[in-house]
Amino acid sequence: MKMEAEEQIILLRQQIVALRKALADQQKEANDVKKQLDKEVCVLYVDKAISINKFSCFFVQQFFSFLGLILFSFELLGFYLRSIESKA
Repeated sequence: MKMEAEEQIILLRQQIVALRKALADQQKEANDVKKQLDKEVCVLYVDKAISINKFSCFFVQQFFSFLGLILFSFELLGFYLRSIESKA
């Protein structure tokens, strides 16, 4: 009976060692996956920031193009008004 109890203790200790090793392996794998996900999230944020920046640049370019068109229109209007004044 004592021998059987000692064998059970040895088996339980072996199981504990195996469980600890499995847990350590799973924790390492989980950390590796977390690191990979963190990298992917970082890449997504950078891509999103670049997209927003490109859109912002496009919007600013369009705004200044429109502003230039308005200023050009005012210049043409000024030329037109001066030409009318000079004819009168």
